[in-house]
Amino acid sequence: MVSALLLTFFIFHIAFIYLEKYKPNHKLMKLHKKLHWVYQVMPPVLLAFLFTKNGPGLWFLMSIVFISGGISIISILIKLFKLHKNKEFLLRPALTIIIASVFFILAENSVTEAKAQTIEIAKNIEKICKQNKECPASIKSWKEVEIDKTYSSKVGNFITYPVIYRNLGDHFTLYIYQSLDWGTEYSAGVDTALQIKNHM
Repeated sequence: MVSALLLTFFIFHIAFIYLEKYKPNHKLMKLHKKLHWVYQVMPPVLLAFLFTKNGPGLWFLMSIVFISGGISIISILIKLFKLHKNKEFLLRPALTIIIASVFFILAENSVTEAKAQTIEIAKNIEKICKQNKECPASIKSWKEVEIDKTYSSKVGNFITYPVIYRNLGDHFTLYIYQSLDWGTEYSAGVDTALQIKNHM
């Protein structure tokens, strides 16, 4: 879907440049005006199509979103400073900032909810550890990762994040991946209280 939209935008871009340069006749001038509006709206729309319900993937894409949003803010400031007569040129950066803001709100709220769920899971496992004087070897319904003898599941609602459980005998760790290379570790055990460490 995204590839098809990018190809369509590329075709529109070539046509827009041609019409902008040559403006051959009246009919094509009308087409030029229509393409102008498409040219303003399509880039932010393409950005919206990058949305994913995979939490770490969404946070990875946030780098692209932040860069696009930053460029758009600078673009608006420059156009306002120069008192640009064609206010429709503000449409594209304004839409980009709106979409970037929505991305950030969704990402921030989703990871907050996912971490809250992980804390509840950690507290329940901690109770079992203290009651049985050892931590459970596995968690029911979680998928076993045979390579390193851990168990994985997902937390979150609409946007989900992978979480890994590791049994270490008298204590355990839960690790939630916020992005591809950072996350939060929750650990507790028979004689240790719940501890939280952020890994960047």
